Amino acid sequence: MALKRVRKRRPASITSLIDVIFLLLLFFMLASTFTRFSEIELASAEAVAFTSTADRTIYRLQIAAEAMILDGAPLTDTVAETRLSAQVTADPGLILLSVTPDASTQRLVDVLTRLNGLEGATLRVVAEP
Repeated sequence: MALKRVRKRRPASITSLIDVIFLLLLFFMLASTFTRFSEIELASAEAVAFTSTADRTIYRLQIAAEAMILDGAPLTDTVAETRLSAQVTADPGLILLSVTPDASTQRLVDVLTRLNGLEGATLRVVAEP
């Protein structure tokens, strides 16, 4: 008569499970971004067409890849922002923004973010004909 061997069961090790959970946690922490997204309100072209500009000064700002052109004068970013801020503080008005073909969308968003806080100014993005 053969005797059956009785196997002792070892307790299950959860070390490998903890390792996998830690690696997943590390992966998701490194793969996610912790930046806060903000909104920039834009008006449509129809809103620009029907806006009364008789009593408001219009500033034309063209955004290029490396510089800005304020009312026909090419300026660096800081000079254009300072000059536009001074002009808008003295005489609030409508800022018409246009983008050259060599400027990126990120450049437009960066400029809009910086100009969004100007008191008394209304920003409008227009397409060049």
